[in-house]
Amino acid sequence: MKTIGTSGFLTSNEDDYALADFLLVAGKEWTQGALDGMTNKAVKLVVQIGLPLWKEAHPGDPVPLLAELIPAIIALPNFKPNQILTPSFPSINHKFPPSVNDWTTGFEIEDYQDDASKAIYEDPEEMLRWFFTNKIFNRRKAFVDKYEAQFLRDQVTFPSIEDDFIDFTIEYPGYQNRAQRG
Repeated sequence: MKTIGTSGFLTSNEDDYALADFLLVAGKEWTQGALDGMTNKAVKLVVQIGLPLWKEAHPGDPVPLLAELIPAIIALPNFKPNQILTPSFPSINHKFPPSVNDWTTGFEIEDYQDDASKAIYEDPEEMLRWFFTNKIFNRRKAFVDKYEAQFLRDQVTFPSIEDDFIDFTIEYPGYQNRAQRG
């Protein structure tokens, strides 16, 4: 087993409020799901690219389990990793630096998933950070779009700074996050 993400990931309360408005799970749980998707994709790509090469190098041999197959494929001299680059991070304008550590213990993955992820992604941990940052960015934007339209319609005066707007909204009478809405 390998642990990734042990350096943590800092969010703000406002990030967590925006996520809670749309998600039924906490940030760490969402990230675990994203990591599962990332590692599954990496394993599938390594197998898709490398299984024909492995079969060519091992004619007639039974195909081993993934825990043995992935490192064997990666070790083949003619296996060429597919390095998916991490996109640029979206810019989130925080009023104060984020201070809530959402990944305090990191995430456990199997050794073969780690091997496959390193063969497919330029930097698997950085890619996971990008997925979570992008989720926060999009949820904050959707939060503001949703409630700004509602406040304009109801002629409610609201703050123009995004963090202040999110704080104002969650304190507004009748506000409910996704879990509370059911």
